[in-house]
Amino acid sequence: MAYTEPDKNRTQEIEQTAPKHPPSRVRQSVQTFVAEQNVSRFIDRFSIAHDAYTRQTVQKLLLEEENGLGFNSEQLDRTQRCIKDCNARIEQHERLIHKARLNGHDVATAERVLSNLIEIQEVLWSHLQVIIEALNRSKL
Repeated sequence: MAYTEPDKNRTQEIEQTAPKHPPSRVRQSVQTFVAEQNVSRFIDRFSIAHDAYTRQTVQKLLLEEENGLGFNSEQLDRTQRCIKDCNARIEQHERLIHKARLNGHDVATAERVLSNLIEIQEVLWSHLQVIIEALNRSKL
């Protein structure tokens, strides 16, 4: 198939009629999607962090993303889902540690991950309280 030059008139027409920026609602949903993905990634990263400095840095980034998502009912629901998912991960990890211990395996690393999961769960619970307080203030 031979290369043909694009129709310059058609290209100019498309450029003139295309919006310069995506609509605000679309831009906002993309930003929300990216922030939610970052939150998920930070939670995963926190769970495997080996040192306090890394956990502190990741926690700071996590809370910045959470705060950037706002203090509204959607954020409340999303944070509650995160806590529920974290609870499930903790329960699963506890079962795996128990099984590994019964089979004579070293569980030190797994226990550190479990400790990190519990710590991030506490952070999420604290943030949930901040959202609830903000919602209550906005109703006054």
